[in-house]
Amino acid sequence: VVTPYYNRPSQEGLYAHYAAINAAVQLPVLVYNVPARTSVDISDATLARLSRLPNIVGVKDATGDLVRATQQRITCGSDWVMLSGDDPTALGYMAHGGHGSISVSANVAPVQVSAFHEAALSGDWETARRWQDGLLRLHRALFSDASPAPTKYALSRLGLCEETARLPITPASEASRREVDAALAEVGVA
Repeated sequence: VVTPYYNRPSQEGLYAHYAAINAAVQLPVLVYNVPARTSVDISDATLARLSRLPNIVGVKDATGDLVRATQQRITCGSDWVMLSGDDPTALGYMAHGGHGSISVSANVAPVQVSAFHEAALSGDWETARRWQDGLLRLHRALFSDASPAPTKYALSRLGLCEETARLPITPASEASRREVDAALAEVGVA
């Protein structure tokens, strides 16, 4: 569940929002913290409070701040699920104790991203770094234009879906398409 956007709620407002969700459902809830898109960042202290609620089980962290995984590992407890929401920093996030990622690139190169995760989660950092190095261009290419336009373009090139997206997202620019094409070839999926 993404943090509320537009109103820029206080930390107490964010806590109350997720506490209300916790009380309303009997499902595990991941807090999705993506301040670049919502203009609000849920603090580690608020996440620590939320970690004590029974249905709030973890976070999808798209802040790119790797130290947050360490802080949350310390303050939220061993059952707190920490998933990176940022492919380029997922390696560092897992090195800090994260449990994996919710990956955009995995939609395009699932075998390669899975191999990366397996290596990182088993502590084989040398192999994980090699996979990360090989995937970095794809990670960046998929955000070379307004998301998800480059990803939709990549998936359409692979015959997996149409390129169309709902407005206000328009098709990927020609420059973005060229970068996606090069990244697909580099990662070996085109």
